[in-house]
Amino acid sequence: MYSFKDELREALENCVGKVIGDSSDTIAEMLHAFNATYKNVIVTFSKTPAGATIVVKDGTTPVLAEQDGTYILHEKAYTYDATATGYISKLAQALVVNQVDVTAGTKTVTVELEKYCLVTFTKTPEGLTLVVKNSEGDTVTPEADGTYKLIAGTYAYDASADGYTAVTDQELVISSGDATGGTKTVAITLESSGT
Repeated sequence: MYSFKDELREALENCVGKVIGDSSDTIAEMLHAFNATYKNVIVTFSKTPAGATIVVKDGTTPVLAEQDGTYILHEKAYTYDATATGYISKLAQALVVNQVDVTAGTKTVTVELEKYCLVTFTKTPEGLTLVVKNSEGDTVTPEADGTYKLIAGTYAYDASADGYTAVTDQELVISSGDATGGTKTVAITLESSGT
């Protein structure tokens, strides 16, 4: 036959999905263990740029920030999105509040967004096919308007069109100055192949 203490332990464990104490614990000890699992952790985001927008999510539900921009979170897994105009967004980033954070009562998350240069390609002929690759050889996806958001670094591009001589692995360097300036135009002119 179950005692009140056993029923209480089962109810508390159902709430948190964890073992709460053992059969020798008093009710007070069980409640203390239960409360510890719900201890608030104050999470602060250290952001670059300072004006970046952070959205913390519990599953798909946004968590409201406090007035000072911190978040009051519990021990569990969250995600966050970080965005800022002129910077590459970081979306669905893992944010795990663990027992160490619960013990400390605070957690600081450092978020550094990288400034991008909006690169526009002028093309001759206009309908040429363009493929831009990063330093790892991965294809960079253009924006809907055909521009590219590129952070400082070295890229390469291939360009081709029917009736023209294709170019491959053309180097494209985006300097830190380009990223700071925010825009760059690259002209691509293919030579007619005479066919």
